[in-house]
Amino acid sequence: LMRRLQSLPWRRILPALAIVAALAAPLALSSAYSIVLLNMALMYALVVIGLNFIYGFGGIFSLAQAAFWGIGAYTAALLTTDGGLPFLPGLLAAAAVATFFGLVLALESLSLFVFLAGVSWLLIKALGKREEAMH
Repeated sequence: LMRRLQSLPWRRILPALAIVAALAAPLALSSAYSIVLLNMALMYALVVIGLNFIYGFGGIFSLAQAAFWGIGAYTAALLTTDGGLPFLPGLLAAAAVATFFGLVLALESLSLFVFLAGVSWLLIKALGKREEAMH
């Protein structure tokens, strides 16, 4: 049964249906509240997809995506409200600012990676010892 299910083209059809549903949902929703909820759900889904790539496929536990998401959101909010930019240029500028901060952090962490990896393993070991002592 599993082989038969895997042979079906679901892996291609389901993402396409999800994209079509996400694009058609604002047309079907009537209230502003439901559109805001849809926007929040799609934003969180995008963050979860990013965490899935980093943690699920790469095996690296990192919360940096949340920080860059916050930097981008704060930049977009400032540029569109106080700066008077339209939404799309503000969104593109926010993505550029978050990318800049990500590149700065990535370039800086390349030189410190070995040191930070050692410190993080020592921290994990110390927390494990503390947990064992508590039980």
